[in-house]
Amino acid sequence: MFIGFRGASKANKSKKVKLLHSIYLFLRVIEESTYMYPSEKQLLTSPYLPTENMRFPSLRTHSMCLGRDLDESTGMDFEFGLFGELDNPKRSGFFKDIYGLPQELISLISRATFLANEITMLRSRYPEFSTTSDLGNRCAELETEICAWSDEGATGDAESDDPVAAFANRAIMAHLTEAFHCATIIFFYRRVRQLNPLLLQPWVEKTLANLQEFEQEQRRFSLINCGIVWPGFIAGAEALDLGLQARFHKHLRDCAKLSGMRNFELAANTLQDLWRARQGEGGENMTWMDLVRDRQLSLVLT
Repeated sequence: MFIGFRGASKANKSKKVKLLHSIYLFLRVIEESTYMYPSEKQLLTSPYLPTENMRFPSLRTHSMCLGRDLDESTGMDFEFGLFGELDNPKRSGFFKDIYGLPQELISLISRATFLANEITMLRSRYPEFSTTSDLGNRCAELETEICAWSDEGATGDAESDDPVAAFANRAIMAHLTEAFHCATIIFFYRRVRQLNPLLLQPWVEKTLANLQEFEQEQRRFSLINCGIVWPGFIAGAEALDLGLQARFHKHLRDCAKLSGMRNFELAANTLQDLWRARQGEGGENMTWMDLVRDRQLSLVLT
């Protein structure tokens, strides 16, 4: 909220402010994607702005659960005030310069998160709930966008003073971007559509393959980038084959060892607990969402 009051309203933001806002955007979207709200929270509705017009609606979830609206609280259009014209190529390019990931992909994750929370809260409050035509249309529209998405800017980045470094960066980050996209597909179908994980195994394997290619390309160019936990956790949680589970566990452990970051280790431990729970009596349908909610975990998957 401090960002909203102090820095959002400035029309021309400095690079430092844009940097802080981009970091805030990424951290909050990823954090919200794995946070399980208690079922007694208020429904996610806003009288001020239709949710279908929001690019990053999950940023508003906490406020909405408290019966508040960020636009009213800040006295402005929250998204525009914080991020400016989101469709502006320069603005989205700035985000990609920081994380190597397209801003549009983060928007899809945010929208899927918000939609999943909305459906979950409706189902918990109304046991006989069936998807309304409006909600069904929103699900179908987002499904189409996620499945059809491609990184159109992958080969159209700005020229660099160091062509070799630019080539290396594209070669490396293309795999991380693809892993993120595959994990986003898995995330949508598990959290929104509640699809059986058996049907998602090709995407699970593709996610891991791209994460391994990401690591291999880094070694090829003698670069060190610990990557991001989110895609490995989201895909690994749906791995059914024991061998595939072992490969995900090794990937996360190796990243933890290389980077020294405990969030990789926490993700590996959480996945092990999940896989173990599924092997227990009556636990075959356990999801990572159930585990996080039951244990009241706060995962940091950035």
